[in-house]
Amino acid sequence: MIHIKRLFKTTAQIHEKSPGCHVSVFYHMGFAQLMLEDFSAAIRSFSTIILQVNRNRNYYSRFADYEQLHKLTEKAIALLAIVLFLCPGQRVNDQIHSLIREKYGDNQSKLQNGDVSALSELFGFSCPKFILPAVAVEGEAVVHCSAEALQRQQKAFSDMVARQQHIPAVRSYIKALPLH
Repeated sequence: MIHIKRLFKTTAQIHEKSPGCHVSVFYHMGFAQLMLEDFSAAIRSFSTIILQVNRNRNYYSRFADYEQLHKLTEKAIALLAIVLFLCPGQRVNDQIHSLIREKYGDNQSKLQNGDVSALSELFGFSCPKFILPAVAVEGEAVVHCSAEALQRQQKAFSDMVARQQHIPAVRSYIKALPLH
């Protein structure tokens, strides 16, 4: 047990010293929480990293991997926009709201009008690259495994959206009910 605690402390220090690693961990953790439908945890993960990168932009711009860091942050903002649509009523920093409006305001207006295809568009842009955990069999036609993995993940996302898309309307009806 002592060795595990030491390893965790060492890993945390290394993790915090590498901005690229730090952003990547929070991005992938937030994505996993989104797909597990743990929306409040996903909002916390994405918000943490978006605010950190946005506040320390000048410092991070000196790093060699700043472009990759910026790209992951853009993807995290898009995923956060998705989560905020699927789980309305969550409190988020005003700075994050303005970033979402600035970058994805057109998609938000589509979502407000009921166009759920904007979610698929945002998801296609912002999701990580997927791989299948299987090896192709020799003699069979070559299949693009990454495309198949992406299709499976988009199907899972579409199923989740179908389950969640009516929640904002139900929430507005409940808010309109008198409390007597």
